[in-house]
Amino acid sequence: MMDYDKSGTNRKNDDTFTLFPTPYPGESLYSILCRYHVRSGNSNDRHTVLQLFGCAGTLENTLLSPWHLDSVYMRIPETSGITVHELLYGSTAFPLYAISAKDPELSCIRNAVAGKGAKTEHLRLIQSKVIHPSGFLRYCPECFSEQEKVYGEPYWQVAPQLDGVEYCPIHRIRIRNSNISLKGMRHHFYPASLSVSPLPCTSEYHDLFSEERELFIKIACSINQILISGPAYEGLEKLQLAYSNAVGGSDNYHWFSFNEMIWHSFSRYPTKDALYDYLLDKTSEACFETTQSFSKVAPCIHVLLMTVFSGDPQAFYS
Repeated sequence: MMDYDKSGTNRKNDDTFTLFPTPYPGESLYSILCRYHVRSGNSNDRHTVLQLFGCAGTLENTLLSPWHLDSVYMRIPETSGITVHELLYGSTAFPLYAISAKDPELSCIRNAVAGKGAKTEHLRLIQSKVIHPSGFLRYCPECFSEQEKVYGEPYWQVAPQLDGVEYCPIHRIRIRNSNISLKGMRHHFYPASLSVSPLPCTSEYHDLFSEERELFIKIACSINQILISGPAYEGLEKLQLAYSNAVGGSDNYHWFSFNEMIWHSFSRYPTKDALYDYLLDKTSEACFETTQSFSKVAPCIHVLLMTVFSGDPQAFYS
């Protein structure tokens, strides 16, 4: 059940915001703001930030979290037809973060972005819990090419920025790092339509991603499924129930440690030890002691386990 009016309320009528772009499918809030900056004609990034947020602020958290969404949404003309629900679920990583969040936290976030409650640190936490650790804006070259043909310009999508997304779920090719660093974008708008130089996709798990290519393609597809599902999978209680069913009922669920579930899940993979190390890097030690600590596990790890257990989130939850 939604806690807020999907159409939004109390929006200001500001003629300058008639230039606000209609979001493209899967486009990050940061990318939308970049396109607004270009349309505005402002030569100074700071001036656009003040225009959008009503105060000085950084752009980093607009890549995946809805941190400034309430301020931006209040300034978008109602005639645009853009809703706060559309921006929260379509242009941030909220749907992925929400799979292991508790209901009071989710309500707090929904109310905050709709301007019906105070800002909460949960908004910032979304970014830190789901973002890919490469430190650069990321993209699929094939997606960029198709976007240019269909929309006349490429844009920064939510999915490639996410931890666990190593392959494009559509084109099945490796996601690339651009030459634009996350630190550099804190105070600057970098539209994807600007020249982007690709960087190597290197990480300490580069070989793992290559050897287990099909598994990581499935993970990317599963994450994409969650992103487009809306509120279908959100809530810690739903996740815990799905795990309980996956291991054969509530008794087994409470008996297994997270550690054991992971270890047994990857028995079919040649790189079992490497996958296990990958999980260890992204999970706090407390999560390996009891299944009750699921909220502390990175969302991409839950999706990885859903994929191993059942093939995809839909099957895992049903």
